[in-house]
Amino acid sequence: MRSVRVGLAFVVLAVLAGACAPAPPPPPPDTSAADNAAIAKLRNDYAAAWKAGDADKLGTYWTTDAVFYPMEQPTLRGRAAIVEFFKGQFAGVTPNDFVINSAGVTLAGNVAVDHGTVDISMTPNAKGAAMMKLEGRFIVVVQKGGDGTWLLRTVIDNSPTPMAPPPPAGKGK
Repeated sequence: MRSVRVGLAFVVLAVLAGACAPAPPPPPPDTSAADNAAIAKLRNDYAAAWKAGDADKLGTYWTTDAVFYPMEQPTLRGRAAIVEFFKGQFAGVTPNDFVINSAGVTLAGNVAVDHGTVDISMTPNAKGAAMMKLEGRFIVVVQKGGDGTWLLRTVIDNSPTPMAPPPPAGKGK
């Protein structure tokens, strides 16, 4: 009989301990729809700034310690280096179009990965130069800051084909 009481006491203690244990915290709210919308807005705003040739505005979409692996260029580290890269690029070309085609975003808390293709057209500033077109591919890591803003953290881009050089400027024109 004593063993039954001891066993019953352990069961009562286990039930009481379970009842007194703090409840697990509730899961965080599902912000995936808002996060996907914010990342899509970042994509659209970035494309608009590129089409406007605004290197400083482009810089506002990158974290201060971002890393950019541009096509056929050295790796760029930090927002300032990325802004200078775009200033140099826009000094030599007039942007025409920049269309980002996302193939999908994978969210993981305050980090997300976006990937897809981009269609770019620009006209070199040299007199008589023809418009150049480029099809690119990208993988982008975006990071959500404490204020809820998504920014570019790491960008890798490449192209399945090299950009064709513009045809030589016509002579006598």
